[in-house]
Amino acid sequence: MAIKSDSSERRRTSADIVTPLRTGIGRLSEEVVKEIQARIPEYARTGDELYAKALRMAVEQAIEGFLDSIENPAAPWDPDPFRMIGRSEAAEGRNLEPLQSAMRLSARVGWRRLTELARPLGLSPESLYDLGEAIFVYLDRLADAAAEGFEEARAHTAGEIERRRSRLLDLLLSQPPASAEAVADLAKAAGWRLPRTVACVALDDQPGPPPAAALPGGTHTPPPQPGSAHTPPTRPGSAHAPPAPPGSAHAPPAHSGHSPAQTPSGAGSTPANAGSRRDSGRADGRADGRRGRAEPRPYRAPALPPDVLVGLERPVPCLLVPDPNGPGQAQMLHQALRGRRAAIGPPVPLAAAATSLRWAQESLELSRRGVLPGGLLRCEDHLATLVVFKDEELVSTLTETRLAPLAHLRPTQQDRLAETLLAWLRYGRGAGEVAAKLHVHPQTVRYRLRQLEELYGDQLADPDIRFELEIALRARQAVIGAAGKR
Repeated sequence: MAIKSDSSERRRTSADIVTPLRTGIGRLSEEVVKEIQARIPEYARTGDELYAKALRMAVEQAIEGFLDSIENPAAPWDPDPFRMIGRSEAAEGRNLEPLQSAMRLSARVGWRRLTELARPLGLSPESLYDLGEAIFVYLDRLADAAAEGFEEARAHTAGEIERRRSRLLDLLLSQPPASAEAVADLAKAAGWRLPRTVACVALDDQPGPPPAAALPGGTHTPPPQPGSAHTPPTRPGSAHAPPAPPGSAHAPPAHSGHSPAQTPSGAGSTPANAGSRRDSGRADGRADGRRGRAEPRPYRAPALPPDVLVGLERPVPCLLVPDPNGPGQAQMLHQALRGRRAAIGPPVPLAAAATSLRWAQESLELSRRGVLPGGLLRCEDHLATLVVFKDEELVSTLTETRLAPLAHLRPTQQDRLAETLLAWLRYGRGAGEVAAKLHVHPQTVRYRLRQLEELYGDQLADPDIRFELEIALRARQAVIGAAGKR
């Protein structure tokens, strides 16, 4: 800023003081540096001569720039040296407070020297006031330039660290696994400590209510309701198959019959796109009252600690959590992912991170279909279901084979006998215990068990068949439970 110069005397005074002041730059710089190092701990490197030299050069440059602005106010000003100082502060890992304190301290020292020289230089009070105002305007200019450089450096550093962490996540999830040396090098560059174990979290990019499970064969017929005149006849031998994703390679051929999963117990089907994250998100969107449409909610990244690697731009948004069984990690995930549909994969060694993500993605898909609960779920709590639904075509074949003796019965009979048989397999062989679990009379259980013995004969005495029956019945139960959530 130019010194106020509404008279020839004041203009002459401003120009006249620059030359004698330049001769004292060295002494003034030394005084400023001593004050800075004595009062600001961040710059008190008294034993580091190289650092002290750089500090003195910066002070001298600032003083010379100020005198240049007094001598020639119209001359262009180059802020780059002071932007560089701001970038250096960011590189040192400091914030701007020490630098701003150093600037204010320098201004006070400079103003004190000016007041001491005012009489020898013949400065009028008006000129001295103008110089004081010019000091503070110049100080603001320096602070602005340093702040620009500081923010540029911080943004660059943050962006570079983010890019390195993104590459690290890609490397950790690559198949086949990357070498331990490559992972260690990139982790060091990204400032990420290598953990012993990790767990991957698969995120639904548009959280919403879980859709119902798909029917075998990819059919899209609404479920029959109790007493409905449209309940179709049951096709023997195919009634018990668990669901397969519509259009998938594992889906059995479509047929016109219906299974116990389509009986009055509440089973149903899902449209072909029900598994889509985008479509499930629309179902949970904000309603547009003017147009009667639902608008999708914007996806917000969860608030997470810095050691969690985030991959929201991946085909399936995911997180990689180090040491998932460590203190506070479970609570952290619960808080960060509250209200979202997400699946936490099992803890695995770092080299097997892709395996944890695969299980998490499969759990998330089953959650979308309603086979597993919505919200935040842990794979470790549903391992049996994950194993059963790993190869749905195989489980469908097993189900049709083992539950074929029930296929000729009415849907309600199928449901009752299947429920009783599963309870008998799970909870014991006594009618009283099964009755207590099913909340029915023991005599009712005995009657149903006699029916099952007639239908299955000696098969119920074979432990291998009992094991396969429980798998088939659990798969059937999961399908019916998913359809009942519609």
